[in-house]
Parts: sequence; C-alpha cells; structure tokens
Amino acid sequence: MDHRIENALFQFVLGIPSYVGLSNYVFDTTGGPVVGDLLQTWEQYGAVLAAFIVRKPGSGTIAMTINGFGQVFLNGAHTPHLLYGVAGLGADLVFVSFKYKRFDVSVAALAGLSAGLFWYPVVYATHGVYLYPTSFIVIDLLVRALGSTIGNGLLGAAVGTAILRIGRRAKGTYTKQSKGITAPAPST
Repeated sequence: MDHRIENALFQFVLGIPSYVGLSNYVFDTTGGPVVGDLLQTWEQYGAVLAAFIVRKPGSGTIAMTINGFGQVFLNGAHTPHLLYGVAGLGADLVFVSFKYKRFDVSVAALAGLSAGLFWYPVVYATHGVYLYPTSFIVIDLLVRALGSTIGNGLLGAAVGTAILRIGRRAKGTYTKQSKGITAPAPST
C-alpha cells in the first residue's frame, strides 16, 4: 500500500481534531500551495458569519481574534494565527461601508473577498509565500480571491442565514431590527 494512503488511513482512524486539520492534512498530501489555497479559502468565513449575525461594528474582528487565539492556544496552530483578527477587520470594513444595512449575496461575497485579502499579507510574510516567483504569487492571490469570495463570503452568509431562520422559527422570538438581531427577555 502506498505510504500516503496508509498515512491518510492512520490519520483518519485516530481522528482528525477539526476540519481545519483535515484541510491542512490534505494540503500536505496533495502537495501544493495552490491546491492548499482551494482547500483553505473558507477558513475566514467566521468573520462574515459574525458580522452577518451580530450586525455591529467590530463583530467580525472580535470573532476572528477569538478564533485565532483558540487555534494557537487550544490546537497548537502556529503563532501568526494570533493575528486572525486582521481577516475579521476586512469583513467588518465592507459591512461598515454599507452601514450594516445590506446583507445580500453581493455584500457577503465582497466581505469574504476582503477577509481573504486582508489575511494575505500575513500569509505572505509568515508562510514563506515570498520565496516563490512573482508569477506564482499572482496565481496564488487570484485563487485565494476567488476562493475567499465563495468560501468565506457565501459560506458565511449561508450559515448565518440558516442560523437566523432557525432562530426565528424556534418560537418566533428572534426579530430582525434595524440595529441588529435582538431577543426579548426570557419569560419567568
């Protein structure tokens, strides 16, 4: 049996701690940064999701900062993830530019693109992307841009829409207001 297949089976049987771990593992075994970009472009969808649900300035940045600290201190991801709030800042800036009044597909896709592009300088500096030729970096950036638009923006909006719909249907207690999503005080 091929050692890569055996290694994949061994990893699967012992359990993969998260989907991020799985995509990192697939990135390593498929052998490439561009393939890895396609697999990892959804990792900042939490920025769009947080901004989509909370609908307050800074929510994407705070969510991604918490995400980064969790990745580093709980899962042992390498330290540049402490800067994950930068990706949230990218999504927040898009929603702020629309004054948190538009949450349609195009704005969510733009927020996902922005989250990915704000994260790219950190990736460039800390993941050794600068070691590759400029032609590769341009392709890498384009793949990340397209993937972030779909993976971060549309996935974040889809999950956010599902959560809001489930919340509204679960007794009809959640209502959409101009300043955000609020719930009435629980009855005693």
